[in-house]
Amino acid sequence: MRMISGALVCAMAMAGAASCANRAAALQTAAAPAVGAAALTPAAGLKKRMTRIVVTGAAAADCQATIDDGDIIGRQRKRVAWMVEDDTSGCTAGRNWHIELEFTSDWNNGNDRIVKVKPDDFKIVKIDQAASPTGSDGHDYKVYIVYPAPWPWQTPVRIPLIDPELDIEM
Repeated sequence: MRMISGALVCAMAMAGAASCANRAAALQTAAAPAVGAAALTPAAGLKKRMTRIVVTGAAAADCQATIDDGDIIGRQRKRVAWMVEDDTSGCTAGRNWHIELEFTSDWNNGNDRIVKVKPDDFKIVKIDQAASPTGSDGHDYKVYIVYPAPWPWQTPVRIPLIDPELDIEM
């Protein structure tokens, strides 16, 4: 009886290992994720509702930002999102900071005029159902990098980076 159960356990272990190896091979042959320009290009017919802001620069005064899509398109009662990444060196290394998106218009029916996004995080905002569609003109906003004040009586340092816009469709 011990011989049979030992052989059975060994056979099951070998079958399981073969199954795992086949599954791993199948996962490796699946399409690799798109990188670079291919990752930024949405499939035809899809509207981009999320964009990535990347902060780079050698020193605090040299901070720059790039955005994957300078014109985000959203819809009423749907969500739009911003993701913030940094190169972890230069202007952001070892510092406490966040990104603020400051809208010049009352884009979301009075809500979320300033949207704050922490580094290596994302912020999702649901567009209010009463937010007016933009048509050909979008809602302009500025992207600021904000360093908190070293002392409570001082004001935070806000450095403007880029000026994208948000379009709202019906």
